[in-house]
Parts: sequence; structure tokens; C-alpha cells
Amino acid sequence: MGETLADPDRTLAPRDPGRAAWCHFDPAWYLLATPELAAELDDTSAPALRRHYLESGAPSGLSPNMFFDEAWYRLRYPDIAAAIAAGRIASGYAHYCAIGYLTHTPHWLYDEDVYAASTTDITEAALADAGCANRYDHYLKAGAAEGRIAHALFDPASQPGASPSAGPFERFLQHAWATGEDQRVSPYFDPAWFRASYPDLAAEIEAGYHACAPRPRQRRRSLIAPRLPPRRPPHPPRPRPPLARHRPRRRRLRRRP
Repeated sequence: MGETLADPDRTLAPRDPGRAAWCHFDPAWYLLATPELAAELDDTSAPALRRHYLESGAPSGLSPNMFFDEAWYRLRYPDIAAAIAAGRIASGYAHYCAIGYLTHTPHWLYDEDVYAASTTDITEAALADAGCANRYDHYLKAGAAEGRIAHALFDPASQPGASPSAGPFERFLQHAWATGEDQRVSPYFDPAWFRASYPDLAAEIEAGYHACAPRPRQRRRSLIAPRLPPRRPPHPPRPRPPLARHRPRRRRLRRRP
């Protein structure tokens, strides 16, 4: 896939089982995740949305599909964000399709190191034989359905309604974007407890500040950032108890007989 950086006809084509699962443009999701486009554009057909992504969406930090998070990718790799700002790279997605897929992580709910640890039985040769571009592609096509763990905060077993056409990870993302409902997807994180314990963060979630929370929405850099509640100040450090002074013990001198 080394040629795909200059080949948007390939990287932004409709989803095809013969390509990487993350390598496509999803017009339906793009419109769902960026709802203001319905009012801004006279034409919301698939070709028009694809043209909008190329001309405006990609430069402003929008993602082409739900499997690649452009905003997170730029935050995770500031050198790539700097290259985009300098005009050397069109977008994080273009970088990932060209070379980043070999070493970089494309989504906040996927950890390459965690998945590599759970797929020690799958070699690079096995990935090639299965038609997978990388381990993330394998996770999307088969790994999640097999119950393999790719992130500590997502257990594929939490999605019992998954199907062969939409694995557990894909089903979770579809449900999150479509409904915005809280889902408990790991024994290590309780969203209801989190909201109740941190009301200031709950307000940020409702404002759409966090992409992984309910009511997610893509945010373009040209949009004015929402007014957010002030964050709680960090807890002051506890004062340390004074150190006890060490008093040397006096040695008793023995009289010589």
C-alpha cells in the first residue's frame, strides 16, 4: 500500500473486502458524524461528500470513516501534525495509508502493543496470507470477532449482538455514533460511576469535547470551540510530616579495672 498516499481513488473508494477494512471513505458515517453538513451542502450525495472531505474535511481534521480518528492521530503524533501544518502531508489519514499503518496506531480504542501480545500466534506471513494489511486490519476483519483483546478498556464479549458483517468493535462504534448511549464495554470502566464521580467531566462529555463519549461529533478546526466549564484544580499535595530528628546514642565509657 505504499503508493496510496497519492492515490485517493484507492484510499477513499467505497469499502471493499479486498482492501484493508480501515481504507475507505464512508459517506453515510461522514454525514452522521458531521451533522452540520446537511445544512451547509446543497448536495449530500456520496460523490459530493467525498469531494467535501478532500477539499475541506481532511485539511480541517475530519475523519473519512469511523475506524480512523484523525483528531486523535494528530494529538498522538505531534510530528505528523506539524508536517500537516507545514503542508508536507495532506492529513493523518493520508500518512497512515502511505506508511503509518506499519508502525502507528490509528484509533484511541486500539492499542497495537496490546493486540500484538494477544496475537503471538499470528505471524507477518500469516497476515499476508489472510490478506490483512496490518494487525489492525486483522482485528477489524477477524480478531475482535474471535474475542481477542486490543485495548484494556474494550472487551469484545461486551457486544453480544455482533454479526459476521459487523464484528464487536464495529458494532460498538456504530451504536456509539448512532445513539450516543453509554455502554459498559470493560470490567475496568463504569461510565455511570465516572459521570457521577466527575460532574465537571460529565459536562464536557455533553458538550462533545471528548470523542469517546456519548453524543460524539467530529469537530473541525475552523469551528469555534465550545465554552467548557473550568476544570477542577488539582488536589494540593499533602504536607509531609516533619522528619524525626535523629539523636545519636551516647556510648557509655567503661572504666578500666
